[in-house]
Amino acid sequence: MLKNYFKVAFRNLIKYKSISLINIAGLSFGLAVVMVVFLNAHFQLSFDNCHEKLNRIYYAKMGSVYATPTALADYVRENIPEVENSVRFEDWNGRKVLLTYNNQSFIVRNIIFTDPSVFDVFSFHIIAGDAHHALTQPYSLVLSESEARKLFGSENPIGKVVRYNTEHDYTVTAIVEDRPANASHVYSGFASYNEPEKLSQDWDGWYYDTYFLLAENQEVIDVEKKIKSLVKQFFIEQGATDAANNYPVGLLPMKDVYFNLELTGKYLHGNKQVVYLFLAVGLFILCLAILNYVNLTTARASTRLKEITIRKTIGSRKRQLVIQFLFESVLLSLAAAGFGILLLELSLPFVNRFTVSAIPFSPFNNPFLLLLIFGSAILVGCLAGILPSFYLTGIVTARALKGAALQKGKGLNLRKALIVFQFSVSIILLVATLTIMKQRSFIQNKDLGFDK
Repeated sequence: MLKNYFKVAFRNLIKYKSISLINIAGLSFGLAVVMVVFLNAHFQLSFDNCHEKLNRIYYAKMGSVYATPTALADYVRENIPEVENSVRFEDWNGRKVLLTYNNQSFIVRNIIFTDPSVFDVFSFHIIAGDAHHALTQPYSLVLSESEARKLFGSENPIGKVVRYNTEHDYTVTAIVEDRPANASHVYSGFASYNEPEKLSQDWDGWYYDTYFLLAENQEVIDVEKKIKSLVKQFFIEQGATDAANNYPVGLLPMKDVYFNLELTGKYLHGNKQVVYLFLAVGLFILCLAILNYVNLTTARASTRLKEITIRKTIGSRKRQLVIQFLFESVLLSLAAAGFGILLLELSLPFVNRFTVSAIPFSPFNNPFLLLLIFGSAILVGCLAGILPSFYLTGIVTARALKGAALQKGKGLNLRKALIVFQFSVSIILLVATLTIMKQRSFIQNKDLGFDK
């Protein structure tokens, strides 16, 4: 039976090739758009999931200031048992440094000064060297895989000495994997503090990002209260009443850092509302493609009168006819999914120009993603085909055999309503697109009165 459904469906797609091509093109575009926005949404909503201990990592702030004193990390870790570990980042976003090796110099961005505990707290994977001792000594340098390749080529970089900004010699102690695409921290390497013993005594330098790793099964609210009380008491004892009263310690979950707009400029960031907006737009576009299929299929109902009436006359049940039309719709949708993947592959480099980081897409290396795409295509095919199948199989056989025209009533009114809805949504999306383009152009080209 399935073989017969497939043969008839394939024959009808070939027979009505112009309509089939229009439907495949529309559904391909709709599915490609949905795949783009879904991949982008999944990519952004899973930011920093690369860190295995993500749910226990918290970013510390002082009041409304997203920076902390240098000594805070050590002081809290040593006095609050619920804090398992801590790490500081002296993260001057985007700064350039000059690394020299064998009389060859290279400009490198985003070398982050940090504590040895960075590789215990975050899942930055070391691929050469010892993660636990990589930054324990002063003037130690951990380079990303791509930067190490740029500096040393095929040489083993471990133990090599490079000149840092013509000031100090640093020893390469380890190589870390390049930054995961969906990680908030942008780095080309990590460097150790030159005088780490002084850090735990410095309460004046408020330019460090501090992260705490809480012990397992801890309530963050309770830990935050303890930290707040501890630091406030310290400030009072030091006579810093202003800091004690106006800069209470707060903890921000690491998983919320990416969507925290107050951290804009420090880390890669996104806007959750924009992500959901694009998801809605993508679904609207897919709905338009589905409605277009419904309109075209019901509009050509008269061309299939003979087929339907003959099938009913020789004993085909309505259920069998419904399955046949649904099979045609699903087959067409699966073909559209294949072309949609091709469209996605071609458009993704362009889309990535407008995203915070390149969205990875490799469906043929990811069976789950491939299954999700074609599973969604089957669902779309069923949704697109359910209305036309019941409409076509509802034709009265006796009237059709006598040559009577299809009834104008509900079917025609439905198509009119669908067309009006299509045009309305299309106009809304067009106006929204033009507005966004105009605003983007204004932001980029407005004379601010100073050099950016």
